[in-house]
Parts: sequence; structure tokens; C-alpha cells
Amino acid sequence: MGRGQPPHAAVDRARGALVPSYGYLESDWRREAIRTNLWVVPAAVTAAALVLFAVTYSVDRAAYDGHLQLPAWVLSGTADAARMNLTTVAAAVITVVGIVFSITIVALTLASTQFGPRMLRNFVRDLGTQLTLGAFVATFCFAVITLVSVDGGPHGDFVPHLSITVALGMTLVDVGVLIYFLNHIATMIYRSCSTPSPVAWPEAAAPWQVSAGIRPYATLRSPRRCSSVVMRRWFWCSRWPLVSPASAPA
Repeated sequence: MGRGQPPHAAVDRARGALVPSYGYLESDWRREAIRTNLWVVPAAVTAAALVLFAVTYSVDRAAYDGHLQLPAWVLSGTADAARMNLTTVAAAVITVVGIVFSITIVALTLASTQFGPRMLRNFVRDLGTQLTLGAFVATFCFAVITLVSVDGGPHGDFVPHLSITVALGMTLVDVGVLIYFLNHIATMIYRSCSTPSPVAWPEAAAPWQVSAGIRPYATLRSPRRCSSVVMRRWFWCSRWPLVSPASAPA
């Protein structure tokens, strides 16, 4: 390896090309695999909601035992009213997230048939999509656990007033998240429909591709978006020109 070259790359002197090493590609590929899913971020948000419930439950227990007094803005009510409110919140949240994401995936599937399968991949790896799903799932889990915690006690029915207030507040936040998500998906589809089609590459490798050491790929992004890990597996695109096979060397 020559001087001044990055440690994560090896030089193929026969071709004169800079080829990434296997370790570099493997680490980037794992990072991309973690990012391109719909469970890592929602699981993290749900875990944070469970920690929040542990805190609010401890405060509710302390208030129930008379060790402290809850603020005036905390909701109060009977155990039956608390069960009804929490059941309504949990059912509404899980219904909304199921319907919205099902319709969204259907719409993206129909749009991807005309504009390429990259739309579904962008939808899955989008941080806004992952946070939206995480917010709804976290609210559902928080409401269910709070519902289970409503029980009897030596001083009457134990009602976690602070936890119920937090659950209703999370529901209001989910309304704003839902509006953001609908606008975000509509903008994503609009931008994909208004973007010119990418340069199409043949499925079989042309002679000039074999000589240059380039593996064919279905589509090639623009140079500004050529930093994708999937593209780096087949191209070293730090200065890759946007050329078509017709203008390529014979």
C-alpha cells in the first residue's frame, strides 16, 4: 500500500483502481443492515418508554403511600375511569398505526412499480419512519403496562394518576407525529415522482466494464448520492463520472 492512501483500501496496480478492503465493506454493510430495518429504533424508543413508566410508577406508589403529593395538573379519577381511558388509548393507538402503515406500504408498493424499488428501501431506512413507528409502539406499551398496574391495595384501589397523565400526553404527541408522518410520506412520494429516472445499466457486464473491474448494477444514482454503502460495494465513487454505456470506452 502506497504512502498517503487510506488504511481501509487496497490498490490494485494492474487496474490502477482503488478497491475497498473486505473489512471496510463488512463494517459498512453491517451498519447499513442495522439502519435498514424497522425494529432497532422502535425497540429503543419502547425501552425508553418502559424506563419512563418505571419512574412514574415509583412516584405514583410514593404518592399512594402518602410520602409525597402529586401536582395539581395530574389527572385524578377512579380505577374504573382509569381502566376505560387506558383501554381506549391502547386500542386507538394500535389501530391507527396498523392502518396508517398498511396504507402507506401499499401506496409505496404501487409507486415503486413505476419509479423503482428504491422507494421502499428509502422508506424503511428513513429515520422519521422509524421514530414514528417507535412513538406509536411506545405509547401502546406504556398504556398497556399502566392499565395492568391499576389494582387494589390496603388504602383502596391503586390508581397511577401520574402514569395515566403521561399516557394521555404521549397520545397527544402521537397526533402530531401522525401529521408529520403523513406529510413526510407525501413529500417522499412527490420527490420520487418528480426526479428524473436514473441511468440504466445492462444486466450483463460489458467488455469495458470487465476491463475496468466494474460490476454491473441495476441503477446508478447521481454523483451527489453515490455515497450509499450498497453502491460502494460495487463502485469506488469518490470521483465517479456519470456516464452511460453508449459513451463508455469499447
